[in-house]
Amino acid sequence: MPGYDLLGVFVGSEGTFGIATKATLKLTRVAQGIKTLLAEFMTVTDASRSVSAIIAAGILPAALEMIDQATIQAIENSIFAGGFPTDVAALLIIEVDG
Repeated sequence: MPGYDLLGVFVGSEGTFGIATKATLKLTRVAQGIKTLLAEFMTVTDASRSVSAIIAAGILPAALEMIDQATIQAIENSIFAGGFPTDVAALLIIEVDG
């Protein structure tokens, strides 16, 4: 869910931080469609530059996650293997909506 984590702001491991007395909300339409892409990169630098290029192009993805080689290996060697390619240096998971 987009926006601030209000529960995390007001309630933490140490108890209540504050009390909300007013909230301003903005209603948005439900996205007509959602697409998720997986992009493979031979270097982490190339993946990082792609993130910058996406943002510079004015595209605001719903999610944009980078996974490096060590994390890919850890995922694929676990019981939660996702079928990610293991012969790349980095992956970008890009989710766009609208």
